[in-house]
Amino acid sequence: MSQANAKDVQVQQPCPQIQIESTEKIDLSKTEHKWICGDNESHAWKQVPAWQAQLFLKSFLQQRAFHQPQFEIRDNTLFVKTGPQTYLKKWTFENAPLGFHAEKRRKLKGRPLTPELLDEVEAWSKAHLQNLGYPCPEVHIQAMPLEESVTVTLIPGELYNFPTTDVEVRGTQQQLSIGRYSAFLPGQKFDARLLQLTSNRMLLDEYHLSAYFETQCTSGAELKIVPRLVTGDPQLISAGVGFNTEVGAIAQIRYKQSQLDSSGSTFESKLFLSFIEQTWDNAFQLYGGPPYKDRTFWSPQLNLKNELEDQYQSFTAELGLEWGLTKEFDDFTSRFQLGPFYTYNNVVRDSSNTVLLSATSNVELYLQSHDYEYYMGEPRSGWQLSSNLRSAYENLGADQTFHQWLYQQQNLWNFNLWDPPLMVFGWRFKAGTFFMSDDSQFFSVVPENLRFYLGGDGTLRGFSRKQIPLSQLGSATFIYQGFELRAGDVFPFKLQPFVFLDMGWESSQIFTLSRTLYYSPGLGLRWPSFLGPIRASLSQGQILFADNVDVEPHWQFYLSLGREF
Repeated sequence: MSQANAKDVQVQQPCPQIQIESTEKIDLSKTEHKWICGDNESHAWKQVPAWQAQLFLKSFLQQRAFHQPQFEIRDNTLFVKTGPQTYLKKWTFENAPLGFHAEKRRKLKGRPLTPELLDEVEAWSKAHLQNLGYPCPEVHIQAMPLEESVTVTLIPGELYNFPTTDVEVRGTQQQLSIGRYSAFLPGQKFDARLLQLTSNRMLLDEYHLSAYFETQCTSGAELKIVPRLVTGDPQLISAGVGFNTEVGAIAQIRYKQSQLDSSGSTFESKLFLSFIEQTWDNAFQLYGGPPYKDRTFWSPQLNLKNELEDQYQSFTAELGLEWGLTKEFDDFTSRFQLGPFYTYNNVVRDSSNTVLLSATSNVELYLQSHDYEYYMGEPRSGWQLSSNLRSAYENLGADQTFHQWLYQQQNLWNFNLWDPPLMVFGWRFKAGTFFMSDDSQFFSVVPENLRFYLGGDGTLRGFSRKQIPLSQLGSATFIYQGFELRAGDVFPFKLQPFVFLDMGWESSQIFTLSRTLYYSPGLGLRWPSFLGPIRASLSQGQILFADNVDVEPHWQFYLSLGREF
């Protein structure tokens, strides 16, 4: 050992009969300390022989990546030289199937070679094989401390597809289907992530306290999937509070009844409060047929909304009935809803007051990729989109028939498919316009709270909430897109800095965009805390090709708890 390293050696004495020499501080837990030094409160364990303490200490040191310790017992005292810690420098995967891509696994090289690390590699290898269609793999790991390497031998087993029949829960008072929650199709190639998605959906329905699936493989036979479910109280009351710089303090109270009948119909009432917006949404989802099998539903609704924006103040009440269905595809899920409403909409602006009392309708299509849903807690890849058409009708209360169309899309890409991600690139897109026979009557027919606005965390982050258009009258047409590049698992404490660019165009005319470009370059920081993701951003709004538009640039800061992208 060099003189420089010799100076780094520390001598520690956890108890008088044990002396440890090491370049690293050895922090022993209370239990470990008792095992090697004895326990004065236990007569049977009051004194530990040196040879027995050596056996325990050797195991404890291996857990800390000290694989070459030296022991010597003199005068009933155990002298220990831990030697250097061993770090993983090389790993090899043998018998890897097509598509395994072990080279994409990050955050292994340079870590202490401990049993915990080996368990992590084993769990990751099994999960990766199960995602590729091998539900019952075997993984064998051989660590070679002297070579600072690990060899992982994979035994994938047989490729399987999901069962061709519906997975059902037996052994209860009635036979239950999981068809309503299923993220996989009968006969589809097996992917363990789809089973996890199915479990997540069952938990989100909040009638199940626990939901997971066991897979049983039999050579030459169909894969058997056995659900293991624990149900809870069908009634749930929850509350939460938070804060963001755009609307201030926020609070939510929610009541849900998750089993109104044998088909698994539900009722949910949700109250949301902030200084700017207050909503109270009440909706049933009424199903028919066998328990939890049908994916079509009727949804009677009563929704109230109050807005206190700088541009206007409004109160809206809607009573309606929607028909909907969900449908699963190989790579994504879908939801479609449509139905009539009766709407009361009262808008106050300056000294004017506008009331819309009309029959309306709503048509919505929502699509979401399975990987976007799977990684929703830590977004890294996938996409989601929605298209919504809201209509009011002449002779049924509106002065003129008009249709509001809004399209929204998000895409995420995990750069080079690293695991865990190195960088995540995101793209957000929104577009909206109106359809009406006489667009010259747009501002007199369409209420202010139904028009489009840009600015704030949802669109242009360099402008204040609903700052665009500057007339504060709202827009008839708009397009927005935002680009964001965020660091993955790179920095300490899971801090994830990001940079972004938001761009938007709008117009007071239908199917028309002005050439004025509003854009916002900025930077921010995301931290996935135990309370939820915390995001902070700083951006400045700018304008290009300004046509009679003048905005003084200013820095816009935003802080939120819970927002993902």
